Amino acid sequence: MRQPIALAVSVVLVLAAALAGCGSSDDADGTTPRTGTGSGVGTGSAGAPEPAPTADALDGRSFVARAVRGRRLVHGSELTLSFEDGTLGARAGCNTLGAGYTVADGRLRLRGEPQRTMIGCAPALMRQDDWLSDFLAAGPTLALAGERLTLRGERATIGLTEGSSSGAPPPIVGTRWRLESIGDGATVSSVPAGVEPPTLRITKEGRAELFTGCNSGSAAATVRDDGFVVFDEFALTRKACAEPAADVEATVTAILDGEVAAGFEGAQLTLSKDGRRLSFAAG
Repeated sequence: MRQPIALAVSVVLVLAAALAGCGSSDDADGTTPRTGTGSGVGTGSAGAPEPAPTADALDGRSFVARAVRGRRLVHGSELTLSFEDGTLGARAGCNTLGAGYTVADGRLRLRGEPQRTMIGCAPALMRQDDWLSDFLAAGPTLALAGERLTLRGERATIGLTEGSSSGAPPPIVGTRWRLESIGDGATVSSVPAGVEPPTLRITKEGRAELFTGCNSGSAAATVRDDGFVVFDEFALTRKACAEPAADVEATVTAILDGEVAAGFEGAQLTLSKDGRRLSFAAG
């Protein structure tokens, strides 16, 4: 009567060993990224590590982040990377970062500290710029599988797919911009009811055409590479403006005077000076 019991114990042990062999090799906490067409963060087929790319394999290609683990991106922002002739370009919703790069031992290696444009943006976007700069400078590992690029750092993983930015803003020059909101410190207000939204257009000839919500006019304007636009004094028509249009005009002309910081939040253009800013949408 003891033989069947021994046989049963043997069967149980064999099954347990088989089940253990089928277990995942991922981290116990379940946070190791897995392959998935929707995430863009993961390993290759059958759990094999994705191959590390060469610099030549990245050259001439651009990628858009589809998943970021370990960091919550600012709502509405987008992270992009581009590789061209040994130079890495990166954006996280505000300024553009740039640096020479190479790939060594499966890691991205920057040549010197990333340089960046000096556009003034919302504090959260500025902090996101700092985070991305530090992440890239720390030498994340690289893995490339087809159109999927994965960068893994000590505390974050970025999964990207090849392609251009879906939310790239239109150019400052040549676009007709319509005022959406006015910011004064922590207070943001929309254009008052009953006031026709002001508009701004900077031509390629260097003229700024402005409608203030009441009067119209123009001024010389220079869009600089360092993230600033310089406006000369506007020559406006002299129509008498009732409130609140008169107040909107005074605010707009006060901000669009001299050196003004220019930046983008998503597809919106922001022009800022002395703690106040104007947010425009194209159209």
